[in-house]
Amino acid sequence: MSTTFKPVVYAHQRRRDGSYNVKIRVTHGRKSRNLATNVDVTGDQLTRGLKIKDYQVIDSVNATIKQMREAVAKMGYEAVTMDVDQVVAGIQKALRSEDIFQLDFYEYGMKYAATRKRGTRINYEAAFKCAKQYNSGINPDINDITSRWLRGFIAFLQDENQKGLSPETIQGYVSKLSKVHNLARLEFNDEDNRLIRIPLDPFSVVKAPAVTKLQKHRNIARKTVQKIIDLKRLERINSCRNLAHDLFLLSFCMQGMNVIDLWYAVEEPAGFVSFIRRKTQDQHPVRITVKIEPEARRYLSRYMKNGHLLARLHDRYKDYTNFYSSVCEGMKALSEAIGEKVTIYSARHTWATLARNDAGTEKYTVHEALSHADRETAIDDIYIERDFTPHQKANRAVLDLFNWH
Repeated sequence: MSTTFKPVVYAHQRRRDGSYNVKIRVTHGRKSRNLATNVDVTGDQLTRGLKIKDYQVIDSVNATIKQMREAVAKMGYEAVTMDVDQVVAGIQKALRSEDIFQLDFYEYGMKYAATRKRGTRINYEAAFKCAKQYNSGINPDINDITSRWLRGFIAFLQDENQKGLSPETIQGYVSKLSKVHNLARLEFNDEDNRLIRIPLDPFSVVKAPAVTKLQKHRNIARKTVQKIIDLKRLERINSCRNLAHDLFLLSFCMQGMNVIDLWYAVEEPAGFVSFIRRKTQDQHPVRITVKIEPEARRYLSRYMKNGHLLARLHDRYKDYTNFYSSVCEGMKALSEAIGEKVTIYSARHTWATLARNDAGTEKYTVHEALSHADRETAIDDIYIERDFTPHQKANRAVLDLFNWH
């Protein structure tokens, strides 16, 4: 089983400054992986077909490929029994000097994520999965995390053709990588003895795009909600757009209930769902009860089983992370279908806005219906039994604003 190498430049990886990073495509056992190099090229060093035409660049890349071939040769017959990922890992190890400290940044980050509570863990895992995806599917080593790498990663997250994430999400992902990077530096650097295994601190140099304080509200117009209600479902049953359509309206019909809370929700007798918001369960562990209105049941009927609201989706998806990724992907298709950008969070923000402005609900009732944490009244929540009737009236008034056919 031979291993082949080819320098490649991908059009979709063009940076904002017009440059590209040259990758080495390693093919082994009919499967390929791309390894990033320290060689960057600009458009005038490439042909129209993105082939390298600069001889100095060609010589530099060929020298790297020669080192890779030598690394595989040293593996001997053992390379024949390896899969492509094992071969790539062997090449990376051989290319690094034995004196250089090595740490699998992806694995280190995932181990840290596993120590966090569920909601936080999911966010850390998402950040590190994006980092691995940007790194051509290869686990980045701590030495790979340079200022240039970080700038490219942020551009990758911003690029509409790649992730196209919001400034808030990008800032969150970068802060999580920064947190883990700092933990690694604290653990492995010994400044008292001048033993600095991780000298680079790219997160002190490169910052994520600032999130402006005055962000546009995420609510959408009343007519846009009606447009989503009226949107004809696709014939393909398991389409992401259908899923997003149903989950958006289900969240809206359930007082803006968060998707993660819907994922774990179970119906109680008399047609109610009682839960503590997972986002604030540590700081504000107050139980809220939401009535399942008839409008919600039309969407639940596709997914509910044995009392669990989204049980059929549990059967379809490996875990919440995969499920939520499909919802987000579906929201993009839904936005395209109605000609307006909408996120899954728009359901919660829109419900609150309509409840206050169109249905005439008192602001504090809306606040309670959303189960927002309030430090000033936290002690009252312990002693006072909640009456959920005002929330249910508010929800009924919001749903009555629309034609549900």
